[in-house]
Amino acid sequence: MEDHRTLLAQHFLFQDAEQALNEALSLPVCSFGRGETICRPGAAAPALGIVLHGRAEAAADHRDQAVLAAFGPGDTFGAAALLNMGTNFLCGT
Repeated sequence: MEDHRTLLAQHFLFQDAEQALNEALSLPVCSFGRGETICRPGAAAPALGIVLHGRAEAAADHRDQAVLAAFGPGDTFGAAALLNMGTNFLCGT
């Protein structure tokens, strides 16, 4: 949990925002296996995600297409899903 606090305290959303940081740390943490879909357009809740460990990739709707972006610890993802731009997020590790 302390690792999460350190990582999130450096994130732009939580800098100088101790109350927001504490609220974020009280939220459940989700774990995903390699290749597992984290969110899919039209099925995901309107939310942003932050990678705490490992790597996530944004991929087009079809898995045979190239990876659009990669996200590591501290990176934020999900904005495309919020805008329903046809992007899936897959766990990379």
